Amino acid sequence: MTTAPAKKTDDSETKSKFWGNLSKWLKVALLRVAQWIRLGPVSTALAAAVLAMFIVSRAVGAGRLEAYVAGGMDQPWWTIISSILWTQTAVQMVIDVALLLGAGVWIESHLGSRWYAICGAVAYIGGAAATVLISRGGARLDYAWGQALTAQFYYGVIPFLIGVAAAASVRMAALWGKRLRTLIVTLLVVMLAFAGSIITLFTFAVALCGLLMGQLVWGASRTRQVVSTKKRDRREIVAFAVAGVVLGTLVSLRSTEMIGALAPMRYSVSSLGLNQAIVDQICGIQGQEAQCAHYTYLIHSTGLGARLVAIMPLLMQLTLAWGLRSGRNAAWWGTMILQGLSALISTLHMLVVWADVSSWENGAALMGFSETGRPTARFVVPILVPLVLLVFVGVNRRLFTVKATPGTYSRFWRNMGLTTAFTLLITLIIGVSIGATKSFLTSIWVLTEDFIVRLLPSTILFLVTPQMLQESSGATILMSWAPVIPWVALIIFTLISFKHRFLPESISREEYIQIVRATQAGSMGWITTWEGNQYWRSKKHNAGVAYRADGGVALTVSDPAALEEDLESVIVEFTEFCHELGLIPAFYSVHAPVVSVTDSWSWARLQVAEETVLELADLEFKGKKFQDVRTALNRATKEGIHSEWTTWNQCVPALRSQIKQISDQWVSDKPLPEMGFTLGGLKELDDPEVKILLAIDEVGTVHGVTSWMPIYDEGEIIGWTLDFMRRLEGGFRPVVEYLIGSAALWAKESGYEVLSLSGAPLARAAGATEEEGSSVAALDQVLEIVGKSLEPVYGFRSLLHFKAKFNPQYVPVYLVVPSVTEVATVGVAIGRAYLPNLTVRSTLRLGQSLRRH
Repeated sequence: MTTAPAKKTDDSETKSKFWGNLSKWLKVALLRVAQWIRLGPVSTALAAAVLAMFIVSRAVGAGRLEAYVAGGMDQPWWTIISSILWTQTAVQMVIDVALLLGAGVWIESHLGSRWYAICGAVAYIGGAAATVLISRGGARLDYAWGQALTAQFYYGVIPFLIGVAAAASVRMAALWGKRLRTLIVTLLVVMLAFAGSIITLFTFAVALCGLLMGQLVWGASRTRQVVSTKKRDRREIVAFAVAGVVLGTLVSLRSTEMIGALAPMRYSVSSLGLNQAIVDQICGIQGQEAQCAHYTYLIHSTGLGARLVAIMPLLMQLTLAWGLRSGRNAAWWGTMILQGLSALISTLHMLVVWADVSSWENGAALMGFSETGRPTARFVVPILVPLVLLVFVGVNRRLFTVKATPGTYSRFWRNMGLTTAFTLLITLIIGVSIGATKSFLTSIWVLTEDFIVRLLPSTILFLVTPQMLQESSGATILMSWAPVIPWVALIIFTLISFKHRFLPESISREEYIQIVRATQAGSMGWITTWEGNQYWRSKKHNAGVAYRADGGVALTVSDPAALEEDLESVIVEFTEFCHELGLIPAFYSVHAPVVSVTDSWSWARLQVAEETVLELADLEFKGKKFQDVRTALNRATKEGIHSEWTTWNQCVPALRSQIKQISDQWVSDKPLPEMGFTLGGLKELDDPEVKILLAIDEVGTVHGVTSWMPIYDEGEIIGWTLDFMRRLEGGFRPVVEYLIGSAALWAKESGYEVLSLSGAPLARAAGATEEEGSSVAALDQVLEIVGKSLEPVYGFRSLLHFKAKFNPQYVPVYLVVPSVTEVATVGVAIGRAYLPNLTVRSTLRLGQSLRRH
């Protein structure tokens, strides 16, 4: 009888708690929004003005107010300013306000409100003036284009934001700023060339004015750029130009109202003006029987499959543009062949149409082009643009020197041949079975002919008319879709081939080891000598870098092996070497000396680990803080356990067998395979310069094992670094404390300076802050989450906590990359380096383990 009121009370408490938590969350969210908005008073004021203008336009009438607010050729002078506030629709208003409160506030916080307002005003007003001048000049060259511009308006905050972003790019780090400027200019040039509208012209002019303003104000105080990026920058310009033409062509297929100079490129893919009425007109002309069959074939080949095949060469060129960006030699050859073929077929197309209907103008009229007043351009532009790209890419031949590993393209052509042959075989089987033509042999011939023709760029269909499509609608559908498979395979195989890169190996591992010994490679320098690394040698100094190339990244393994006075020069030289090969230089597990160099270039850095170091000069295991270490040393003596130094070659078979068993047991408890890269395993023990310290009892049982790598400083070993660390399950519990303590006492007595307990990935000492560890706070928080998530699996944080027993010094270890935008790509390369053999099964095991914890 008393349960119902209690349940009701519980429900009320739950609801109250829910609304209380929601209220707190909303307060925190509103507080953060308010803090953000305060960073950009100018952007906030503009957003409020845009909203107010929209409300007024709804009250007065958008159509009546637009002529007095939006900018244009013959608009009142004040519209140069008021146009920034104008929006035609509610969706556009919401987008503009969101952009101002997002991107606008961010740019303003970096430029400062005063310079943000000045740069934006100068760029916007200057762009408006330039737009009027260019439009009036362009009208004299092309009357139709000038008339179209006169009837259009420009407005909105997007040009304003692009203008201030262009100005702000001059203040950015050299690499990031140059990329932003290249992207803005390339994108706007392509938009202007294809769309040709007054808004694209205005946005382009505003961007140029913003760049000019940025150069005048901050050009003399740019961030120091020591590393030459000219070759990479030129590659990106070529790649962006090619990709821009492709994307513009694809967009123009959907937007037939584009009036720019390159808009006719849409006709290199599809004859958009062709329809049944035009075909009937052609068929009605006496003596045009062949042409009638030709255009009937075309009108029947416009299904979804045919349209998809038509854009495949564009998608392939987009893939090749990606390869051009990274300097691929194969991408250069592919672009030259594809653009040359496109120009040739477009030329033949023009000649065939001219031959069919006596002149280009008549052909344009029949094809539905005459309403624009520029019929000739519809034939000429698809020829000129590929030729211009052909020349532009061709003259930059020396930029694209990155080759694939031997055998890559023999496999590529073998796979393409097998895929194409298999697709043709299936096509023939289906075609014959559905009766593509009246006879078996005829079906084989015409199906093969049609299949081969359709593999070429779509305008080839204007030149060749396969016979069978006039006799079987089923065959028409079949042949519309069959060529999609080889094209998709071509794109996939091309992308796969771009993963393989021939790397000139400057020196062997043995030569690199000599450099490590003679220079200063840091406390984790011996890791760089492990197998699986590539070795680069400086041409200017006795220095080298160990790295792994994967996924377009040159991932270094700890610090460069170089003298301190040569370090900056070596980093510059290696970075330029990476740019030559189209690789992102990523300095991983590096220390303060490297970071001090890259910080001066405004590179992005991220703390990825915490190294624990023992200074041996004053080391004594006395006091409460070393209680656990002393206990381990004393207990080992009482229980008859002693330490024994050895190497893998000196180990007797019985000890080796026990070490392997201990390691295998440790690995079997993990849901993922044993990690590599900077974390050594059994294989790394087999090195004559690596010392092994064993904990052995009186009957010869190994209770624990550690390995120690040498730390060289100009030819002298000054210390040792802990790598391999395993303990026998159920054995002497504090064996690891005992082994490390014994190693520290031995190293001190031997006169060494330092003992490194190595790094703990994704972990930090208590009290470390984001500012100390990273210049990328948001990514730093991501690593914090990843570290917590993987803790139950690998226990890196527990490892760091364990090492605190030895009261070490904490040394941050970093990842350094040229730009924050490259951190994600580099992160993938790091994951593959640590777990190169990760399988789907192992990934599922990891997920199950994380869920259990």
